[in-house]
Amino acid sequence: MHNRQTTHHISPYKVYLWVSVITAAVSYAAVTLIFQHLLIVLRAFLAMTLTGVVLMGFDKQIAGKGGLRVPEIIFWSVAALGGALGVFLGMQIFRHKTRKPQFLFLLLGLFVVQLFIGKMVAQHLGITSLRALLGG
Repeated sequence: MHNRQTTHHISPYKVYLWVSVITAAVSYAAVTLIFQHLLIVLRAFLAMTLTGVVLMGFDKQIAGKGGLRVPEIIFWSVAALGGALGVFLGMQIFRHKTRKPQFLFLLLGLFVVQLFIGKMVAQHLGITSLRALLGG
């Protein structure tokens, strides 16, 4: 009688999803500790911006080694949830995915929408400058 061991293969999509979720949660916690007076929407934008930069750098590092890549749906999810600026900054900082014009145009469109939302939230809170936003 052979004792067969079953190996469990974890989908790389699940791994990247969890990396994204954990990075976003850690970023949110850090931003919350630093800027406790900010509204949750502004905190989420900052956390997702950090997440976008980190994921773009992570994917660039993997791309250079030929490993499994971060699926584009993860980048789009982070961008749509408030991290469009972070994904864009990550593209520029790490020189990654810069040959995809559709990526750039859609990110800029999402960023404009998120900038408008952030401005509306800041006005609602009476925040009139970046210095006031950061508590200075």
